[in-house]
Amino acid sequence: MKKERMHRTAALLLSAALCTGTLTSPLLALSPAAYLMEEQTESDLVSGSVKRAPATADLAANGNLDWVHMNNKDQSAWAGAGNGLISDITLTGTLAQIMTDTDTNFVYPGSAADNHRGQVINQQGGKTTFSLPASTDTRYVSVFTGSWASTVELRVLINGEVQYSNRHGKQDTSNGAESFITRFSYHTLSEDDTVTVEIETVELLNSTYGNHSIQAIVLSDTPQDYGLQEGTGTVEMRNTEAPELASLSRQGQLDWVVLDSTDFGSFNRKNTDTPGITSLQLIGNTDYVTQNTRTALSMPTACLPPCRTRPSIRGWCSPEPTRASPSRCPAAPKPGR
Repeated sequence: MKKERMHRTAALLLSAALCTGTLTSPLLALSPAAYLMEEQTESDLVSGSVKRAPATADLAANGNLDWVHMNNKDQSAWAGAGNGLISDITLTGTLAQIMTDTDTNFVYPGSAADNHRGQVINQQGGKTTFSLPASTDTRYVSVFTGSWASTVELRVLINGEVQYSNRHGKQDTSNGAESFITRFSYHTLSEDDTVTVEIETVELLNSTYGNHSIQAIVLSDTPQDYGLQEGTGTVEMRNTEAPELASLSRQGQLDWVVLDSTDFGSFNRKNTDTPGITSLQLIGNTDYVTQNTRTALSMPTACLPPCRTRPSIRGWCSPEPTRASPSRCPAAPKPGR
């Protein structure tokens, strides 16, 4: 029996209006993912979760069965326990640099004090695969990955059938990759079953340099602990430089609002029967709409006032397969299109 879970996260783009001392909020977007942590599918055999990666991970302490750190271009020189239980590791695609700025500092005997390393795989279709041992007892796995301008899909297959999957990734082109940890537990019905993990770049925002990275894999027979906060609900917040371009349909799959008018009831927004952004209030003087935000917002042309062409807001007129204000836009496409 497979189950699906949805993680909803919100993005708020804020910019300081020059010379006015005011704060502008050009975009509110609610999506199934932040940086993208999307819908997950799991089964009775495999369950898991994806989160932002921890600041530190002790691979040896958490990997009593086996662990691997992708810290070198030469696969034979990777650090690891060397027990052979994490096997058949295959990287396909455009293998790029060993990154040295993963969000996680990987700790194990003999590791450097500053050990933020992982193998980058550029472009669409880049893929990492590996095998795990079958076990009728529960086994615990952590997979550390990274993403820049991409959507990454992780799948766990038993006997060739997907039992767990998630999608995650950094959904803009601002500087710096983001790191994630997928933690899952599994068991098999037979010791003769096969267990395979696939990690693939499935979407890109930059066709040349969009990527995923594989950083480390950890296997144990006891639950792993990296000091992450567990719970049914979490709120994660991070300040980062606003990107030059934001796609409303991509970033606001559940809902979005563009605060582009001094008339509070005339904002462009997604037309949905189940809005996720509600009870919006602006406090203070709202008699001015800035025209020079750093981020160009891409929305349906049918939902826009006459096309603006200033370079600072290029992208306003890029068509998108979503709709905005019900009074101005056509019906939305069916889900999945």
